[in-house]
Parts: sequence; structure tokens; C-alpha cells
Amino acid sequence: MAKNDPTTKLPDTHALAELELANASLAERVGELEAELAQRDETIAQLTAQTARDGEAARSRVHGLQMKLTEAEGQRDAARDGALREVEAGRREIQGLLHEVEGLQHELVRRSTARAPLAFDITALLDLHRIVGSDSDRYLATARRLGDALVAEHAEASARR
Repeated sequence: MAKNDPTTKLPDTHALAELELANASLAERVGELEAELAQRDETIAQLTAQTARDGEAARSRVHGLQMKLTEAEGQRDAARDGALREVEAGRREIQGLLHEVEGLQHELVRRSTARAPLAFDITALLDLHRIVGSDSDRYLATARRLGDALVAEHAEASARR
């Protein structure tokens, strides 16, 4: 190879160092964001499982309540027909039914007003866009400078031949 052959010349080490630093910074931030997304995925999975359990518990309570309401309707009809069993027992059952209805109502209100511990923050995505955008712009600018320098050196070497 000739002395002035541009293929034997090493690229600008400062530009390469800038590229490596930009790349490392970008890789580190991407790793942080991937870890954050993995944590959010785990949180979503946990919330989904909890929601399924809560839904099943609510369905079970509603079914139990429907059974008791059906029984209370039967007692009401029996009282109307004059075949009412012990009045005090009927009163206790109705009180228990009212207590259960209040508990279910309280539970439904609590669940409907509860805030999920998951609030996706759009600013995190905007930060990623800003970071990736600014780092990639800097990375590309450095790469262009390095490429332009190599092209210029190659052109000079070709002109000297």
C-alpha cells in the first residue's frame, strides 16, 4: 500500500471517542428505560391478576346476595299468604341481608374510587424521545464530520496521484 493511501489512515480518534461516548450514553439510557418498562409490565400483570381476583370475589358476593334476596322474596310471599314462619327469625334474616347489602355497597364504592398504583407518565416517553433524538443528532453529526474528513482525505490523496 502507498504511503498516502487513505485506507491506511486511521480515522479521527477524537470523533470516534465522541461517537463511543454518545453510544454508551444512549445505551445506558435505553437500558434504564427498558428496566422501567419491564417494571411497568410487571405492575400491569399484577394489577390484571388482582382485578381478575376482585371480579371473581364480587361475582361470588353478588351471587350470594341474589340467593338471599330470593329467599327474602320467598319469605315476603309466605308472609302475604299467612304461612310466615317465626317473625323474629325472618327479621334477623332481613337484618343480615341489609347488612350484607351495605357491605357490598361499601365494597363497590371502595373499588370504584380506588386509584390504581399505575400511572403511565407520558413524560417518560417524551424524555426518551428527547434523549434519543438529541443523542442521535449528536451521534450523526459526529459521524458526518468523520465521514466528510475521510472523504476529503481520500479526495486529496486521489488528487496527488
